[in-house]
Amino acid sequence: MNELKFRLIVILSAAWRRRYIVVVPILILPIVGFAIGKLAPTTYHSHTSMLIQETAKMNPFLEDIAVSTMLKDRLNAIRTLLKSRHVLRSVALEEGSSPKTCPL
Repeated sequence: MNELKFRLIVILSAAWRRRYIVVVPILILPIVGFAIGKLAPTTYHSHTSMLIQETAKMNPFLEDIAVSTMLKDRLNAIRTLLKSRHVLRSVALEEGSSPKTCPL
């Protein structure tokens, strides 16, 4: 029991000697994190490119193991997506061919 108390006293004394190393980051880092959060931009932009190909047509050796992409079934959905107001608005704004208050 005495050895446990001795070890606890050693650990606590070591922590007391290093108290500033423990306390200073706890006090400073939240302030630094808040400042970085306020300086970071609030909106982010992303761009996506889609490459759609039918593997079996590109490589006849993979025809047996190729996963069908059902391109013909998906073309209508892709055309609808390309005609979407959100997509057209973002393209128009990016190209600068419409004002930011575009009614699209």
